[in-house]
Amino acid sequence: MNKQRGTFFIYAIVISSILISGCHATAPSIDERRGFKSKTRMTRAEQIAQELIHTGLKPAYPSDATCPEVSSFFGDRTRYDGSLRTLRSNNGYHGGMDISLPAGTPLVAIADGTVIQTARGGRLVGIKIALQHSPEDTGLPVWIYSKYQHLDEFPGLKVGDRVKMGDMIGLSGRTGTVGSHYGSSGYPHLHLNIYMSKSKNYQINESDQILRLENRKYLDPLSVYYGKELDSHAIKALPEKEKILSIPFMTTDGLVTPLQTKFIWPVLCNPQ
Repeated sequence: MNKQRGTFFIYAIVISSILISGCHATAPSIDERRGFKSKTRMTRAEQIAQELIHTGLKPAYPSDATCPEVSSFFGDRTRYDGSLRTLRSNNGYHGGMDISLPAGTPLVAIADGTVIQTARGGRLVGIKIALQHSPEDTGLPVWIYSKYQHLDEFPGLKVGDRVKMGDMIGLSGRTGTVGSHYGSSGYPHLHLNIYMSKSKNYQINESDQILRLENRKYLDPLSVYYGKELDSHAIKALPEKEKILSIPFMTTDGLVTPLQTKFIWPVLCNPQ
């Protein structure tokens, strides 16, 4: 009888521990209550809520300059070569925009902003630099964040540095792409992420260098050139003819077209 009571007592303790542990695990942290997302993999429903969807925006490249073109669009399920993306990253949906470039191509700030991170990420990221663009920088009512990945080397900028639209912020490369699908030679290109938030608050996870934004929303990088609408769901619903955008750009001789733009293409264009 005593043995049965002892067994029951141990069983009760184990069950209680599991229940307490489960309750603790589901309780939201202070960061989660403030809107900072954890680094756990999102469900597709969460991605849609954060506006990671294919919008259908397409760039109209200038006739008087040659600009490096997009090789894989925001929300695409395929890479530049037509192969399917790995489900390990964003459930197979492209979270940014790719531009195929020779390693060492200068990359420029798409808008005035402040450097908030330079770091080496893991696989699929490589060396990266992130900029924060305030409403005063862009004229938009939200905070914009741009992140350039796969840089050839660490940029000469440091956290806190201010940059002007068109300033060189790094060189394109292949870091984070060597091995796996791309083989030993990797894939030299720019992967550009754009996010928006109503808050200037952000955190950087020291263990994996992931940038966490308060109530983050994904943006199709092309949407910053649209200017009229940033909501991906609203953009997706636009008539197809309204989804073709003339891209603002800077040429290698420093000329900006159009002059009043607050955003430019992330790579310099060659004048014709």
